[in-house]
Amino acid sequence: MPKFTRLSTVALLAALLVPLGAAAQEDCPRGTLDEQYCDRNGDLTADLPLDESEWVDPDTIIFSYTPVEDPAVYQKVWDGFINHMAELTGKKVVFFPVQSNAAQLEAMRSGRLHVAGFNTGSNPVAVSCAGFVPFAMMAADDGTPRMVEIASSLVSRYGRAQGSYEFQMLFGCRPEEQRRLAESGETVRVYIPYGQEWYGYL
Repeated sequence: MPKFTRLSTVALLAALLVPLGAAAQEDCPRGTLDEQYCDRNGDLTADLPLDESEWVDPDTIIFSYTPVEDPAVYQKVWDGFINHMAELTGKKVVFFPVQSNAAQLEAMRSGRLHVAGFNTGSNPVAVSCAGFVPFAMMAADDGTPRMVEIASSLVSRYGRAQGSYEFQMLFGCRPEEQRRLAESGETVRVYIPYGQEWYGYL
């Protein structure tokens, strides 16, 4: 029986981009969502506009990952994912490095960002203010976190050698899995949030 994990820190999503003012002119349930979004089905996330002509189907999909010290580092880290998304969608996919959580949120809210990995602390703000629709990941039957399983599968698929990639986890999150990966020869980076921006990593 599959086991469910809590919302992934790297909650990847396809944003439901609604033109500014489209839903604002509509009298619809919103809950905590900004006035440019509607929540007709009560799932606490933005719905697609009823009028399909207002749906966004960009020629180029822009992807970003939560801000880090050196965003350029992640351009290569996400190559496998970006290539896979391009293959599945038939569209060009471009990595967009962001310098701050605020910049990432504004890019999604304005429609310049389509797919993103927000940190856990930014999820509620991204949902309410930017139309972000996160999803949870299922663990594998053996209890391995699904994100680790997917990453391992992509490593095999693209022939990456140990040491040319790494697994990153927060201090205190799945310490047994961190040890298991390290003992199997994998590179594991454990992050300890600190400083003024620490909340966004929780």
